[in-house]
Amino acid sequence: MVNISACVIVKNEAENLPRWLECMQVLADEMVVVDTGSTDATIAIAKQAGAKVYEFPWCNDFAKAKNFALSKAKGQWILFLDADEYILAADFAAVRDLIRRYEKNLTILGFMCRLVNIDVDNHNQYLNDGYQIRCFRHLPNLQYTGAIHEVLQYKGKEKCSMELVKDFTIYHTGYSSHIMQRKLQRNIKLLLAKQGTDEFRDADDYYLGDCYYGLGEYEKVIMHIRRAIKNKVKVLGNEVRMYAIFIQSMIFLQRSEAEVQAAIAEARKVLPQAPELVMLMGQDAWKRKKYQAAEKAFRKCLEMYQEARLRELDKKMETDEMQSLLPQIYCNLGYIERMKKQEVAAAALFVKALAYDKYHVASLQNFFRSVAALDDIALIQWLNQRYDKKADAAFIMEALPASGREKVFLYYVQQGQLSVKEWHKYLLAGKLKAAAASLTEEMDSLYRLALVRAEQDDSSKDVLAVLLPEAYQKAIVQPQQPLEFRIHRKLQHMRADLQEE
Repeated sequence: MVNISACVIVKNEAENLPRWLECMQVLADEMVVVDTGSTDATIAIAKQAGAKVYEFPWCNDFAKAKNFALSKAKGQWILFLDADEYILAADFAAVRDLIRRYEKNLTILGFMCRLVNIDVDNHNQYLNDGYQIRCFRHLPNLQYTGAIHEVLQYKGKEKCSMELVKDFTIYHTGYSSHIMQRKLQRNIKLLLAKQGTDEFRDADDYYLGDCYYGLGEYEKVIMHIRRAIKNKVKVLGNEVRMYAIFIQSMIFLQRSEAEVQAAIAEARKVLPQAPELVMLMGQDAWKRKKYQAAEKAFRKCLEMYQEARLRELDKKMETDEMQSLLPQIYCNLGYIERMKKQEVAAAALFVKALAYDKYHVASLQNFFRSVAALDDIALIQWLNQRYDKKADAAFIMEALPASGREKVFLYYVQQGQLSVKEWHKYLLAGKLKAAAASLTEEMDSLYRLALVRAEQDDSSKDVLAVLLPEAYQKAIVQPQQPLEFRIHRKLQHMRADLQEE
C-alpha cells in the first residue's frame, strides 16, 4: 500500500488552512504542518485536525523551510500544496489512482499538475493556469532549492523525469486582490536581499520583473525582464509571461510603436506559436486607435489560441495566459462591430465574452447597448438564465444604462432586496412629482444638518455660505419669509433633540 504525506509551510494561515486540512484528511495518510511564526490560530487549527505540527524559525528561505517539512514526513509520496491551494472533492479519487498507476515506474519522480489561479475577491475570477509540481516521490535526492520561487531539484544519477498529467486540478487563491500587494512587496524584499550574492540567479530578474508588474512599476519591469532576456532565462511554464509583461509594460508606458513592434517581433522569434503575443499586437493597435489592425490581430490570436488548445490535448501546452484575456478580446471585437453599426454581430461577441467571465462589466454594459430594441421582459428573462437574480442584482444594476431600463432596474432592486432612496424609486417609476417632493425633503434634511454643524465649527461657515441656498442662510439670522421661518422652526426642533441626547 502506498503511503502519502501531505506537507505545508504556514504563517498566519488560519483563514486558508481549514480547507487544506479538509482535503488532506482524505488524500493523505499523515499531515505535516511546519509553522514559521504564526500569531493567529493556525497552530491550534492544525493540531485539532490531527496534523503533526513543527516549528521552524523563519530565515527568509522557502526552500529550507520546505526541506525541513520533507525531513519530518514518513510517506513514500509527498503532496506539497500551499495553504491557499486545494483540490476539489470530485478529484480526490483521481489523485490516489494516479499515484498507484505510476508507483512501480521508478523513472517517474512525480507529476506536473494543472494549477488554476483564481481571484476569490472577484467572483472566483479565472486568472490563468499552468503546470506545477505538487505531487512527487519522497526521496533523499529530491529537494527544494532557492530562497524564493523554490524549485524541486533531483541530484540522483538515474535518468528520471516529471510526468505532465491532467487527472486532477489544483486551485490557488493566493493571487486574490486582497493579498497580492502584500505578497509582492514581501517577494521583492527577499529577491533584492539576494542581489550581489551567489544566491541571486538569472531567473530572479524575471521574478523581480513579475513582482514590479503586479505593483504597476513598469520601468522596473522593463529593466529586469530585459536583463533576463539577455541572459536567456527560461522559467518553466512562464516563458510566454516573461515576454508578455515586458511588452505590456511598454504599451502602458506609451512607448513608440516602433519599439513595441520590435519587442513583439523578437518575442515571436522565440515563441512563434504564442497567441498572447499576437493579442499584444492588437492591444497596441487598439491603444493607438488603429481599429482595423487591432481587429485583424485579435481575430488571428483567437485562431492561434484554438490551435494551442488542440496542442494541449497532446500535452504540449504547459501554460495558459490567454483564457483570462478572452473576455476583453471579445469585448473589443464587439465594440468594433458596434462602430460598424453591426449590433447583432456585436451582441453575439459580448455574449461570448460573458461566457468566459459573466462578471466582465464592460461586456455586459456594451451588450445592453447592442440590444436596446429588446423589450424589458425579454431582457430580464435572458439575464435570469445567466445570473442569480438576488445574489447578482447589484452587479446587473451597475451595468445597466443610466436611462431607458428603469423597469429592469426596479425589478432587480426588489429581487436583490437592495436599498435605494425613495426619490430614486419614484424617478425610475416615472412618478416625477413624487420624486421631486422626496428629493426636496432629503435635501432639506441635509441642509439643516449642515447648518447645525456650522454652529459647532466656525471654520465651515464660509464654505456653507457659498454652498447653501440663500433661504437656509437667512433662517439662522432673522427669518422673514414663510420658507425661512419653517426652516428656522425645524432647526430649533433639531437643536432641542440634540440637547436631549
